[in-house]
Amino acid sequence: MKNPFVRLASATLALAFALVLAACNGSNPSPPQGVAVSVSPRIVTLAPGGTQTFTAKVTGSAASNSGVTWTASGGTVTMGGVYTAPAATGVYTVTATSVADTSKNDTATVTVSPAGGNVPVTGVVLDKTTMTIALGGGNRLAASVQPSNATNQGVTWTSDKPGVATVTGGWVEAVANGTANITVTTSEGSFTATCAVTVVPFIDSVPVASVSLDRATMELFPGGSRTLTATVQPTNATNHNVTWSSDKPGVATVAGTGTVGTVTGVAGGTATITATTASGGKTATCAVIVYAGQVTLTLAPATIAAGGYHSLAQKTDGGIWAWGMNWWSQIGNGTGGQGQTQPSPVPVGADKDWASVVAGWGHTLAIKSNGSLWAWGNNISGAVGTGDAELQKNPLRVGVDNDWAAVSASGGHTLAIKTNGALWAWGHNEYGQLGDGARANRRAPVQVSVAVTAALAGYSHSLAIKADGSLWAWGYNLFGQLGIGTSGPNADKNTPVRVGTENNWVAVSCGNYHNLALKADGSLWAWGMNWYGQLGLGTSGTSGADAYKNAPVRVGTANDWVAVMCGGWHSLALKADGSLWIWGNNEYNQMGDDGSDRAVPFQFGTGYRVPAR
Repeated sequence: MKNPFVRLASATLALAFALVLAACNGSNPSPPQGVAVSVSPRIVTLAPGGTQTFTAKVTGSAASNSGVTWTASGGTVTMGGVYTAPAATGVYTVTATSVADTSKNDTATVTVSPAGGNVPVTGVVLDKTTMTIALGGGNRLAASVQPSNATNQGVTWTSDKPGVATVTGGWVEAVANGTANITVTTSEGSFTATCAVTVVPFIDSVPVASVSLDRATMELFPGGSRTLTATVQPTNATNHNVTWSSDKPGVATVAGTGTVGTVTGVAGGTATITATTASGGKTATCAVIVYAGQVTLTLAPATIAAGGYHSLAQKTDGGIWAWGMNWWSQIGNGTGGQGQTQPSPVPVGADKDWASVVAGWGHTLAIKSNGSLWAWGNNISGAVGTGDAELQKNPLRVGVDNDWAAVSASGGHTLAIKTNGALWAWGHNEYGQLGDGARANRRAPVQVSVAVTAALAGYSHSLAIKADGSLWAWGYNLFGQLGIGTSGPNADKNTPVRVGTENNWVAVSCGNYHNLALKADGSLWAWGMNWYGQLGLGTSGTSGADAYKNAPVRVGTANDWVAVMCGGWHSLALKADGSLWIWGNNEYNQMGDDGSDRAVPFQFGTGYRVPAR
């Protein structure tokens, strides 16, 4: 049986290097100039085969390329910094090396100890108790959890005066003159250590060269608000102040302090929001579209779901049943662990008031009939949406809102639509798959668009259907999964791009690297990766014309399809007569039997609930 991590690694070796935040470790009040690399966390304890995601910061005026390469002395590490410990116990290293300057690197230490050998946390110390930073500059604080071999090395960072200095993962940024206390707190035991940070003016004036915004376009409803973030270059410019303006305040207004502006829709139309630097008068703009009326959605039932290696279906009594891989507790019945599978369907709790269910690579979400949203399973990138990174073995409510209409899960990110048509997203965002123009992970829902009737999340790409029936795609595009006629390692899109010109799309679903969609005439279409026959075209392969399709291709000639759902490497679809059809990869019994992969749809049974339209 193939390990899914090995399969994922083989499919992602061609990815572009991860975009990471700039960081350095200077102690001089003047801004750093050379390239520096900083890895976080720096000390980790894992059980054999355990995993840990590392991040790297690259900074310095010479760092024209902020990418890094990852290596490990034992175990494996992906280009995204996901490390898997070896079976043998011992002490290993994980190293990030700057692409811009290969002589610059930083290393984390990993202690692999036998499973169950928990070492409790007794305290935490910082490498500095005081720090002086020049205005607009930054410096790194290193936290050491005590003892050094403590099992839980997790910490959180806070600033008592974020208006003076902010902190992210130990990297301290100077915002305004003054003094702030930076505190690190251990996840276990809540032990703390504090550093007093003093922010002083620059000794030498550095002029502003340019300013940019985190997005070029924005959509709003009247009364709705979203934020714009301005970035002043160079990062060590003396004056980072920005003023905000709207050319049509009757359409959209903007108010902001510093580099963040809040845009609010007033009435239907278009407006241009401009950010202007206080020094040098440099400008950047964002085009804002305000829709005159909101899209009103009702709950959209999804009665079947396919994850990376697990499946779910809703019975006629309203209960949800699940089966397949359960490594990350994605089955949702309170069990789970590495190597565990569930070969036959089991109920997800006793509740019978579910309205829809969806599954990602290792997590699952469901909406109840009252509009509340629930999630469980793998949460390392924040895909569960609860604001933390804790594994969830049972359904846990996401926030307190009761106006969720539809949700979609992926490898590491989640998309959801509220009843007013607003699109929200959270989780992994390395390839821009959240669609907000940024590449930072988000552990809680953030609004990314409006006027959306359907939005689906693939492993690292996303699709959406707008109110006019048009289809849009963004994110990773190595296998043509965006459906825009292009593919390859440099074909990614971090903002939505329209798929064709038709306006008759009614349903869509994303797998890891493939998609299924329905048109208004009931026809079924597929595109993207086809290594295991997951497109249902009767062919498969890892090279040549059968390996992938970079534009939608029709599956068969039937016009009675009513629902589709992509798993990681397999597909499900429902016909109007209640018959369920499955095809693609069958390594973990996704077909419901012990058979081999299937390249054409085959009937799995009848009597399944048909969603209302």
